[in-house]
Amino acid sequence: MEQNDNVVNRILFVNHLQDAIDILIPQEPPRNPLEYNQALNFFKQAILNWQPNIGKSNLPIQKRFQLANELVPPLILLGHHARAAILNFGIDNIDGGLSYILSMQQTACLLTGDDVLLSTAKLGFAVSSLAIPRRDKAKQLYKVVTACTMALADKS
Repeated sequence: MEQNDNVVNRILFVNHLQDAIDILIPQEPPRNPLEYNQALNFFKQAILNWQPNIGKSNLPIQKRFQLANELVPPLILLGHHARAAILNFGIDNIDGGLSYILSMQQTACLLTGDDVLLSTAKLGFAVSSLAIPRRDKAKQLYKVVTACTMALADKS
């Protein structure tokens, strides 16, 4: 949890999106839109391997975000959601990035442990803060924040 807090604090103080990508993907971070897309495909596939129903909007939330294997390390999976979000920001797909923030929060709400939920909320806030300068996306950011808040309220 301390490592997660460190990552969150570092992201909150970055000046450029690339700096945040370097923090979330420290070993050989992608550096341009082509590499962002390649890395994004990797993280999408990893998420789909662990949450095969995630894209099936006709399923109830609990089934959609359910883990295929309960042995998946929660913070690794949730970190993949954060990485997919920030890589979407890197290719100027703000809506896609915000949807990964929401899916990260929904997933955390299904997992046990308040530490995981708190860590996810902090990381989601830090990553979503990178979309704040995009005034044209204010409505989408507001919707994601509202949806995340509702997911947390349903959890308690």
